[in-house]
Amino acid sequence: MGLKVIIPCLLVSYLFFYCEWVEGYTKLSKEVLELEEQLKRLNKPAVKTIKTKYGDIYDCVDFYKQPSFDHPLLKNHNFHPKMQSTSVPRRVSAKKKVPKLDYKLVNIGLEAEGCPIGTVPIRRTTIDDLIRAKFHSEMHASKINPLTEDKPGTHYAVARTKQNINYDGVGAVLNVWNIPVQASQYSSGRIKISNGAESIEVGWTVNPGLYGDNRTHLYIYTNAGQSHCFNEQCGYIHVRRDKPLDMVLEPVSSYGGPSYGITLSIVRDVAKKSNWLLQMDDPPIDLGFLAR
Repeated sequence: MGLKVIIPCLLVSYLFFYCEWVEGYTKLSKEVLELEEQLKRLNKPAVKTIKTKYGDIYDCVDFYKQPSFDHPLLKNHNFHPKMQSTSVPRRVSAKKKVPKLDYKLVNIGLEAEGCPIGTVPIRRTTIDDLIRAKFHSEMHASKINPLTEDKPGTHYAVARTKQNINYDGVGAVLNVWNIPVQASQYSSGRIKISNGAESIEVGWTVNPGLYGDNRTHLYIYTNAGQSHCFNEQCGYIHVRRDKPLDMVLEPVSSYGGPSYGITLSIVRDVAKKSNWLLQMDDPPIDLGFLAR
């Protein structure tokens, strides 16, 4: 009698385990297919391919075929390679005199003038890149508790603007470093402009979990409701053919040695109250737009 009880139980357990395995396998296959479709949207046919000394590959893609234009909301866009903001906000000067920073400029740009005219550099993406970007985008958007000994999280050193004032942009000179971190950590220097839960930030970061290396990269991150992602995956439109996002920044500052910096700003088209423009250097040059 004992066997009659045990055998049906084992059979039921086996069927339950098999069903769970089939369901998990189907879900995994669906996710892989979605990643492959996303890869097709990101990796467009290249007019020219540029490989950096770090091994990163940038495809020179026709301006009008860059990934962001696949979004339904940009189907009838009016962007073009020589696009500029029609009306940038007026700069607000500090009330107190700020001492001039002593720093050297970080080198940003692809070799030999970058991509051909009419194309923009898009970093070639792999499935591993997409998986890392998805995980770190969600982690970046989460509310992480302050760093403590028994509860790890994020540590900030912040300079804030006054509250209850409407701003149409923000800019700063960022000292660029390469602060070593572990795979689950990141370090960065950035500027951020926010409106409630939505925000845009740009700066440099050392993020081995996101980029797969311990180098310092230029990046932009957007958080718009349920949509949060890095670089061109969230509607960033390139206009420069020689200065791509997420490229390695060098040289970097060193303790007791020379100081290297980068001037970055995010400004809104005041006239249209829509697109946000990413700028670099002073006087500024346009790197690209975030369509809104």
